[in-house]
Parts: sequence; structure tokens; C-alpha cells
Amino acid sequence: MLKLHNVLIVLIIVLSACSQTTENTERLHFKMDQLQALHAEDAIYKERIYVPVYTDVFHIDQSKLFPLTVTLSLRNTSINDTIYIYNVDYYNSKGKAIKQHIGDNSMLSLSPLESYDLVINKKTFSGDTGANFIVDWGRTCGSGQLMVQALMINTSGQQGLSFITDGKIIAIDSCK
Repeated sequence: MLKLHNVLIVLIIVLSACSQTTENTERLHFKMDQLQALHAEDAIYKERIYVPVYTDVFHIDQSKLFPLTVTLSLRNTSINDTIYIYNVDYYNSKGKAIKQHIGDNSMLSLSPLESYDLVINKKTFSGDTGANFIVDWGRTCGSGQLMVQALMINTSGQQGLSFITDGKIIAIDSCK
């Protein structure tokens, strides 16, 4: 009896330790007070990046979907230069614009080596196996670059899934 009691105590401790998560209340989503007024025309170099994301993936067959949480990661790779992100739009599998995350005439600035994460909850936009983001960014000087990745993740019971996708440059404007 004592042995069974000890096993139960150890099992409770292990299970409670596995379920602990930390809450991140800092920078979970774009906030309007973090955006600044700056016009895209001021940039001497601009890129448009396509980022594939999956809010769901097929599970077992085409009739079952496994929901995922998507984190869009925007990273300034420059050690010296600030870059400006002036468009982050979410499109569904049919190519329909669903949500504009940065309003007109606003930009998000990323200081050297700064990163920013935009989290799309798995319940917000579900059923999208072919969704994507279009990210437009630019810089006014230097040679800074934006690295864009999407992280998809979910755990359910003993099943877990996580993977990343990289953004692909689909347009460049460096005419100045």
C-alpha cells in the first residue's frame, strides 16, 4: 500500500510539472501605440515577402484537421540599421485578404537586431491549410535585411506537431 501511495505522489508531481506554462503578456500582438507614422515612399529599398502558414494540417485523411497556432516572426538582421514594416496582411487559402495587421500610413520600426512576433491563435482562423502572409518592408539607409519565418505548433494529449516556414521574396524595389 505504501509503495502505491509513493507512486501516486510521484505521478502527480510529474504531471503537474509537465502542465506548467509561463504566460507572456509582453508583445503578443501588434499594438497601435507601437506603430509610427512613416511613408513607404521614404524607403530607398523595399521588399515584399510571401510567407506560407498553416492554421490547420490534414490529420489521418482529408476529412480531419489538426489545428495549429501560428507565430509570424519578423527579425531585423542588421547590427546597425533600423528597418520599417508597413504591411502585414493575412490571406486565406482562397487568396482572400482576411486581416490587415498594420493600418494605412503606419509602420512598425524594428531597431538593430530587434524581433517582433505576431501570434495567430489556432481558433481565430481555422481550416486554412494554404493561408499566407504578405509582408512589405523597407529601409531608409544601410544594408539591413528582414528575416521572416512562421512557426506552427500544437500539442494535444501525447501528440505534438511543430515546424517552420521561411518567407520568400516576391518583389524588390530599389530604384532610388
